[in-house]
Amino acid sequence: MFRFLAIVFVGLACAAPPLKVTNLRKPKLVVVVSIDQMRGDYLERFAGLFGNEGFIRLMTEGAWFPEGAHTHSATMTGPGHAAIATGCFPARAGIPGNSWYDATSYRSVYCVEDSSASVIGSGGTTMSGAVSPANLQVATLGDLLQEQTGESSLVYSLAIKDRAALLLGGHQSDGSFFLDKNTGTWVTSSALLDALPPWVESLNETDPILRYAGRTWDRTVSQSIANRLAGPDAGQGERSDLLRNNTFPHPMPETLQAVSVNSALTAGHVSLLTLSPFGDQATLDAARVALENTDLGKDAICD
Repeated sequence: MFRFLAIVFVGLACAAPPLKVTNLRKPKLVVVVSIDQMRGDYLERFAGLFGNEGFIRLMTEGAWFPEGAHTHSATMTGPGHAAIATGCFPARAGIPGNSWYDATSYRSVYCVEDSSASVIGSGGTTMSGAVSPANLQVATLGDLLQEQTGESSLVYSLAIKDRAALLLGGHQSDGSFFLDKNTGTWVTSSALLDALPPWVESLNETDPILRYAGRTWDRTVSQSIANRLAGPDAGQGERSDLLRNNTFPHPMPETLQAVSVNSALTAGHVSLLTLSPFGDQATLDAARVALENTDLGKDAICD
């Protein structure tokens, strides 16, 4: 078994010198986990529902910053992933938003858009079609590891969305994989790889997200506990059309046939699945396959 160090790092490349740490064994594998839309206070609010080997272990044995705060008013996922990966504020990292207006081309630009790249994998399309980490203007933790080890470190990233995988993985990633929104298979950018590794191709043959079709997303706690911790199931202002209804249970569609989401948008069953815990499960499944089929954490060089 390999050791692993789960960390959240701030100011990696752009802030003051780090604090001096003593008696710390050199890790074999550094794992960065980014959970979209999980507010900091959720750790304390839902602590009674956690097992001892998950968040509780990180809170009790790791460095936990319960009073950490942003110094600006609004946050978005793309800039957030870039900040986690680089330690830089959005303006320095080059990712000021999920999209922004480009004054040179007079159009909106998606944060990982790259017209010189293409999607490698299923042949389907992602949110913008051609994507890469090219807009990221600074090095990520993975990039710095590659630089320090002469590219001997292994760096992989996996996420439902292209922007999460590409921005957290960085420029020198050995593979940043994200789900094709049309086919539900794992794909990557031609800026990183010419072809999918065999283990990703094999994973795709198992229908990594479609295997969860027809299942039902339901509570794992009683309604009274859910109401006390999260509020009413049908909250004020909550959309009722995104997952067919806004109360539990949420049945997942059984086919790839497009499902009406609202009057102006349709979304296939892949998109609906990724809005549920089944999307997280598919990402975890892929991470386990990556650990089993690569040399991550298996030698003295930190990955």
